[in-house]
Amino acid sequence: MTLAINYDENAGLMAGLPATIAKYEIGTTKLTKQDQPNFKTKLTIRIRNNIHQIPELDKEGGVTVTESWTEEEKIPVGPPPKKPEPAKKEGEEAAKEDKKEDGAAEKKEEAAAAEEPPAEQKYETKIRTRERIHNVPFSTISHAIPPDQRKAFS
Repeated sequence: MTLAINYDENAGLMAGLPATIAKYEIGTTKLTKQDQPNFKTKLTIRIRNNIHQIPELDKEGGVTVTESWTEEEKIPVGPPPKKPEPAKKEGEEAAKEDKKEDGAAEKKEEAAAAEEPPAEQKYETKIRTRERIHNVPFSTISHAIPPDQRKAFS
């Protein structure tokens, strides 16, 4: 895209002066979230007056593209479910039984875990609006009055 900053038609310029103050060539940028639902883009061009009161495209962040879209986000509600722990026996009897039935205890725990359905985490769905801002590269094509002509008019 080419951006031209011009004087007003009724500005009363001297004959021979160009009506265009400056021209800029604005490049392209890649959009990353265009496949999201409710995708929107916004192009912002920021022009400011320099110290000589001449309008120009701002060098830092002069041209930006804002991408906005919505996302569904699952948020956990409440504490996470706890896994059931097998009951433990106290003292020497527990140590002896553990040694004797090491393999049998593991099989019993696996069977008990298979019988009980695991507790499920509950989620709440929220719709969030997200935004990403990209700077767009641009280059100056021309300014209206070259420096040598400015000196001649002074």
